[in-house]
Amino acid sequence: MSWINDRQEAKFSRLRNDPHYRPIIDAVRQVQKNGVEPSTVTREAVRATRDQYVAAGRRIDQEDIRRDAFLAATAACIEAPYELSGLPEGTDKTKHYFWSGAFAAKIDQALDALRIVPQGARQSIAIGSSIVVGWLKEVADVFTTGYSRSDLLADRLGAGSPFKVPVS
Repeated sequence: MSWINDRQEAKFSRLRNDPHYRPIIDAVRQVQKNGVEPSTVTREAVRATRDQYVAAGRRIDQEDIRRDAFLAATAACIEAPYELSGLPEGTDKTKHYFWSGAFAAKIDQALDALRIVPQGARQSIAIGSSIVVGWLKEVADVFTTGYSRSDLLADRLGAGSPFKVPVS
């Protein structure tokens, strides 16, 4: 495990103890198992996040829901590792998938808050940025766990995943 992974996982450990995220993480944990389709997990994460927003009386904002859903899905797969179908073998690929999705969703949400970047451009910037950061991490991993094209594939697939799941 690389230093970068350790730092990222520590952030998600704190997130798992957040009362806003815990119900979402618990809902995601109910559907996660080896071989589950990524869309099953992301739909459940979005549904649970939307329910949490309603219960808390928060305004329903699709960018915020995507961000929180993917953050919770990332925390859930770190808490209980499993393999997603359609990805290369290894539970770390699931982490790459959801972390890239969470990163892309956070970038999209931040750009949306500016109110000047069109949706298509926001999503392209978010996906591209997430893929570049994943690649940079793999370059850094050359000195620890090694460069992995399988990790990059999971990053690429995960980066676009927040924009494929319906939020409303």
